[in-house]
Parts: sequence; structure tokens; C-alpha cells
Amino acid sequence: YLGQTGYFLACYSDIGAQLFFTNVSTFTPQMVRVNASGDVYVLGSSTSGTNGSQVVLQKLNSSGVQVWKKTYNALAGLNADLPAHMEIDASGDIYFTAACERTVGNSDAMLVKYNSSGTRVWSKYINGSANSNDGAGKFCFDGSGNIVVAYTVLNSNLGVYNYDVCMRKYSPSGSTLATRYYKGSGNKHDNPENIYFAPNGRFYLIAQTS
Repeated sequence: YLGQTGYFLACYSDIGAQLFFTNVSTFTPQMVRVNASGDVYVLGSSTSGTNGSQVVLQKLNSSGVQVWKKTYNALAGLNADLPAHMEIDASGDIYFTAACERTVGNSDAMLVKYNSSGTRVWSKYINGSANSNDGAGKFCFDGSGNIVVAYTVLNSNLGVYNYDVCMRKYSPSGSTLATRYYKGSGNKHDNPENIYFAPNGRFYLIAQTS
């Protein structure tokens, strides 16, 4: 056994041979994705520095050597930027969702896009009508490369604050193409679990409703 503690990233062949092993010591990893060229992307968060919790996106090459590492803080000085989900599109661009504190005490749901060189291309947010904490969710791509995100947003429904499912569709350039809400008949909390784009051209949403 290795005398180590903390997080690491390891790569194995299909027969179980270890190809690389690297420690992850400067942030807490949460997700990993790999593109067609074998480049590795790790999504996580860090609480180091003066800006509190930040989203961290790291790129490594196929040998496990870091190429670049970026931090995302929606607003400097606020301390609650928490990643949720990450995917790579067919062009090699990286997207992640996060719940980010854009105003003091309130988190908005974000979708952020980076290119493979580590440049942030755009970021989009959604804020429910309650103007309080909204949750980042999972997302998928359709056949044209558009992105559909299943957010959790806190809305005011008939004077009652509760969470609704919000599905929002973006183009690769970040334009909003469509927005749909799901509100259960009980006027209570509704929360998305996952979303999937099928070969038949339809989106399938799994959610919990009250």
C-alpha cells in the first residue's frame, strides 16, 4: 500500500495495467471526462486563496501531465461556487454547471463553457423568481451540439416559495433557444435528477415531484 492520503487520478488499461497515477493535492476533484485524443479533464473545487470556494477545471494530457488548470469564481470575494456536472462536446469544448454565489447569500445556477486551450468562452446563469438559492444540474447535448440543462430553480408560486424543474436549451454560442418549467400539481418542491438525449431526437427527464 502507498503511504499517502488525499485524492488521486489513476488511468488503467482494459486489462488492468496502471498507465499513470497522479496526486490531486490543490483541490477536491469531483468528476473526470476524457476526449477522443485521450486528454483528461477534472472538475472540482478549491477553498484556497482569498475568494473562498471556487470551481476548478484541470486539463491533463494522456500521460497524466497537467496542461493547464483554471479556477472559476462568479464574483470575487464571495465564497460559494460549487460544481455539479461536466461534459465535453463533439468539438472538444468543455462545459460545466455550478451553483455560484453571484450576490451575497444567494446562489444562481450557472452553465460555463471553456475551449480546449483553457479559455473561458462564456457563462450563463438562471435566477428563479424567489431571488434565492438555485441549483445547478445535469445536462446533455442534442444532435446539433445544443446544450439542454435541467436546473433546480426557487420560484414564488402563488405566494409559496418552492423549487421547480427548469429545462433550458442553449446553442453552442450561448444563446437561449428554449425554456420549459415543470411544476408539480401539489405546488411543492420538484427536483431534476438526470436528462438524456436519445437517438430518436427526444429528451428524457428524470425528476422528483411533490
